[in-house]
Amino acid sequence: MPKLQIDPADSIFRIISGSILSGASLIFVEEGMTLGAKALFELLKQKLNGKMAFSLVSIQSLLADPSTPRTQLQDVMFLGAIEDAQVEMLARVCACKVVKCETAIWAPSLFDVAWDVNSLPVNQLFNLLDSLCSTDHHITSSQVDARTLARKVSSSVALFLDRDDVIVRNVPYNKDPEKVILMPGICELINRAHENNELVIICSNQSGIGRGLVSNEEYKLVHQRMLKLLSSVGAWVDDCFWSSYIEGSVLKDTALYPQMRKPRPGMFVEAARKWSIDLSNSRMIGDSATDLMAAYHAGVQKLYLLASEKLEDEKKYLTNFQTRIPGLVYKTLPNLNSI
Repeated sequence: MPKLQIDPADSIFRIISGSILSGASLIFVEEGMTLGAKALFELLKQKLNGKMAFSLVSIQSLLADPSTPRTQLQDVMFLGAIEDAQVEMLARVCACKVVKCETAIWAPSLFDVAWDVNSLPVNQLFNLLDSLCSTDHHITSSQVDARTLARKVSSSVALFLDRDDVIVRNVPYNKDPEKVILMPGICELINRAHENNELVIICSNQSGIGRGLVSNEEYKLVHQRMLKLLSSVGAWVDDCFWSSYIEGSVLKDTALYPQMRKPRPGMFVEAARKWSIDLSNSRMIGDSATDLMAAYHAGVQKLYLLASEKLEDEKKYLTNFQTRIPGLVYKTLPNLNSI
């Protein structure tokens, strides 16, 4: 696997530039703001004044009503020195990209990107921001007002599935459609879900695309082969969401929505928005701790960990997670026929 070289200034530039073009807001959390985070806030506000909306908010205000989304997908939130449990709560109620203004100390995490703001190459970042300022994109009142969106009435329920080792046998970074093999019991499970009027939706991390190991075209061929095998026995999926994001990606567009990557709940949130899904009555089956963490933070309450070769390691990680967030409860499935 090639090692990904991460340029902090370029990473900030890519995420912020993509957010500007979509009418985003930059949100800084008051609590725990380090001197470096304050300096970054002032720098961004100075350089991007009139191009983005800026706000300084408290954790209390963001957590006041967990049922109401506080941010949009394209927004960026900056966190300083706050506790991991607070990060996780914010990540649950905020749909935006979450940036920790310090080096990551544990992974996988519920923040999307970690920048050590005290060590940023300021001159390089200044030059990159200047290039943003040369564009003619500016905030409009309609963009800002559009942040207050009415929630859809949730009516559907869904069975969410991870892809690798749940729907198909895991072949790391698979680009060969001939290597696609369905997991035992998956077709029967999908058909039972449809008989129960559940949507069947795939939520899958696919970092091989971001790493440059699998092209989008190769991924689609593998995906189509999976769908063809399912349809040959009368099974189908209603929708599929995947995240190719990985920090330091060789693809310049994959850093725009890092919060889509599990363990962040972005894929589930987008599926719920698109299909008006009642997440609290929906189910998730995955073989990794991050599958269940992402679904839980989106509001899915029926969580199932499918047994695999890594089962004991995943259970240990979930146990550690439960010491911080005890509300996550799951069942272990020996196979797909046991649910």
